[in-house]
Amino acid sequence: MLITFLVAAISLSIFHPDAFRSLKDIVSKQMDPAARLAALSCLAPILVEIDAPGIPASVKAAMEAKDPERAAEILSLYDFDISLAVGSNPPPLLPGHIRIDVQRLIPNTIRGITLYGLSALYFTLLTMGGRPGTFGKRLLGLRVARLDGKPLSLWESFERFGGYLASVGTFGLGFLDLWRDSNRRLAHDKISNTVVLRAMRHVVED
Repeated sequence: MLITFLVAAISLSIFHPDAFRSLKDIVSKQMDPAARLAALSCLAPILVEIDAPGIPASVKAAMEAKDPERAAEILSLYDFDISLAVGSNPPPLLPGHIRIDVQRLIPNTIRGITLYGLSALYFTLLTMGGRPGTFGKRLLGLRVARLDGKPLSLWESFERFGGYLASVGTFGLGFLDLWRDSNRRLAHDKISNTVVLRAMRHVVED
């Protein structure tokens, strides 16, 4: 979530610097009424663009009429909730509140790149250099190993992550190898010459 917040802040500061400064000032709440109205007039177009939950139709109408001052007057009657929640079940919105979902401030293209990049980083770093794999695999007592027993390099780990996309790209048909392959090796294992094994447990004898 922290990374999402940082990416959103950087994106907003680059593409909408006035709105970024206004949002910072509004969040700080250390503003006189005139300065708050000025900040809200800068922020109003962004709130309409991302269709912020709770934003009244009158604000959208004011922006369509190119009247940001009127939009700011309406927004001044509302409180703002900054949400870092990512998912399909956002927190309930209280009356008189407008929620600014941070992830909506990230342009769609950058959002996709960020999501892909973070996923690639996660799967790559937790598999390379002899590491057993993702936290999910560790919880299940599994580990990723190369067929020759050597640790995966950075590139091989990244290739393995790319193999997940190959399975998804076949509309999930690639996952059928889980039942067809005797060693349960899917596309990402075949690309990187790996296999998923049960982790060895060391038994200490008295």
